[in-house]
Formats: sequence, structure tokens, C-alpha cells
Amino acid sequence: MEFKIVSKEVNNIQNNQTKTENTTVSPKESFANVLDAYLLAANTDDSLNSISIDLPIKNEHILRTILGSVDMVTSTKMPNHNYAVAAYGHSIPLATSDGVQQIARNITALYEGGGVAGNFDGQGMSLGYLQWNIGSNTLQPLLREMANNPNTQKNFEEIFSGLVQITNNNGTTTTRSMSDEIRQMLAMTTSQQLAWAKSLNTRQNKIKEPWKSAFSNLIQNNSFKLIQDQYAKPYFDKANKIVNDPTIGVKTIRGYSLAFDIAVQNGSIKSSAYDLIVGALSGENNKLTNPNNSSLSRNQRAVVLDLQSRLKNVSDPDTRKLYYTAAAVAICAKDQYAKDVWSRKSTIVSGTGTVHGRSLALDSAGLSDKKLV
Repeated sequence: MEFKIVSKEVNNIQNNQTKTENTTVSPKESFANVLDAYLLAANTDDSLNSISIDLPIKNEHILRTILGSVDMVTSTKMPNHNYAVAAYGHSIPLATSDGVQQIARNITALYEGGGVAGNFDGQGMSLGYLQWNIGSNTLQPLLREMANNPNTQKNFEEIFSGLVQITNNNGTTTTRSMSDEIRQMLAMTTSQQLAWAKSLNTRQNKIKEPWKSAFSNLIQNNSFKLIQDQYAKPYFDKANKIVNDPTIGVKTIRGYSLAFDIAVQNGSIKSSAYDLIVGALSGENNKLTNPNNSSLSRNQRAVVLDLQSRLKNVSDPDTRKLYYTAAAVAICAKDQYAKDVWSRKSTIVSGTGTVHGRSLALDSAGLSDKKLV
């Protein structure tokens, strides 16, 4: 499926303010509306490469840059987020793949932390919405991309332009830029990289300055966000597989957000969990439907009891499916993590809950039951 915006349409919109029933949209915002409307109409399996201006845009980064360079319409300017009305005079209520991914990653970032964390877990340093880290070698590829890609090198140098003093093995000190220090680190072995990251920590396992501020600026940089999206693709692919499953998939923003969090925290839905979900949906007496099942551990039983309590007031089949999926993944995880997995997943299904001691209301993060295309 390909959508095309011809230059004549764009010029007309940019040269004339678009009047709507509720508001006047500026030319800059109108251009954003058109682009956003095409995104809204795009199929979830389509990439952003399917959108073109005169000629197909082959580089996804270009379109993202265009979208980032205009002032997108907000709910205060146009009620109900109905961007397509301004562009075409009609509503497209379905969610776009790009928008759904952003909502899902933001929700998971609430759980994962999303900021810059120190060596509290033995990984040296973690950052970003999936907490890429040095210890598991998931952060290094992103830093290499940022440092070496001609399109991002300038941003990398600016972010890490500060000078730091480095103590050499012979005891002498050297002053070099933070960017050069990172490049030297990236040439080390994984064990040496982990030792380097640990050296950036205080005794309380918090990243020292000026490194903390620099890495905080990094995760706010648009180019680095794109790099994160690139390396998060396997997780998005797993989420796509879950929501498209003909038996347990739920094609809504809520369903996709649950699927993405499963991909990030649990890797996938284990076959044992899948069988439990299918059995529960068909009315089978199993560990999901019977909290008195003798094979349940104490933690698992606590999950199933809470599940059954929540299901008493649920008549919607999709919501039941999501709750069964959340509980099955939880009780099939390592036993000591069952309650944590359940708190994360059930909060997505219900929209509210307490995770890691924090009370969350996820509607404000864009969570809804809006259908996917």
C-alpha cells in the first residue's frame, strides 16, 4: 500500500490556512496534518517508506525529520486528536503503526526506567527506553552508530564535547574529550568495557558527572531516538507477531502495548503460556482458571487469585483475552518474578495499577482500545 502527497497539494496547504469547524490551523500545522493523516491511513505492516512526497522517500529518517520539524496539532488545538479532519474533512479513527509503537515504548519505558542508570544491576550503565546497557553489550552498538554515522557524528561530538581526565595504567593522567574516551572504550573487550562503565559510577552506583548529564542529553537527542528505534525493531517484530496471532492476538493499542512489554521483559510467549491461554479461553480447567490447582506455587496462586477477581466484572472478550495472556506470561516466568510480571501486564490491561511502587494511570500515555489498521 502506497500513499502519495504531491507537491501541488502540499503547496496549496502551506499557502492557505485550513479552516475547520473548531479551529484555525496554521499552514505549518496543516502540512503536519496531511503527513499525519497518511500515517493514520497506513497499514500496521507498512513501513514509513510507503509515504512519498513527489517521489517515494526511501529513507525513513527523512520523513521522521520532516515530522519532527513541524508543529504537530495538539489536543488543545483540535479536539479528540482528529488530525485527519483538517487535512481531508473526514475522520480516520484507526491507529498507525508508528504511533502505536511510540505509545508502547513509552509505557514500557515507565517500567524500565527510561533514563540513565548506574551499576545497580551489575551491568555498568543502562540508558534509554529499553535500558540498553554495557554489561550485556546492547548499548555499545548504539553508541558506535551514533559516533560513526556521518549523519550523527556532529551530534555525538557536541553531546560529548566535555573534557575528562583519564588515569593511565602507569599512573599518569591524560586529558581528552568524552567523545574520544567513548571511542577508545568501544575498541576494548566486553569485560574491559564493563570495567570502564563501572568506573563512571559513584559508590552508590550512580553515574558521575559530567557523564550523567552527557548521557542524559544523548537519550533526548532525536537522532539517538531513531537509533534506538532501529535496534528495537526485533522487539516490535515480536509484538507484531503476538497481536497478529489468530487465537490470542488483540489488535488494539492496548493489545499491542501488552505484546511489546512481553517482548521486552519476557522475550516471547512461551508455548506453555500459550497453551494455558488457549485452554482458558475454551473454558478448560487449568492453572489460569483454577487457583486451587495443586501445581501452582504461592506466587503463581496470588496472580491467579487476582486474575479471577478482576475477571468477575469483565464481559468484553478482548479484555478477557488480554488478562489471560498477562497472567499466563506471569505464571510461566521465573517464580520469583511472577508478581512483578503480573503487576506490569495487568496495569496495561486495566490502564491503572502500581508497578515498582509507583501508581500509574496509562491513559495519559496514550493507552486506549483504539483499533489498529
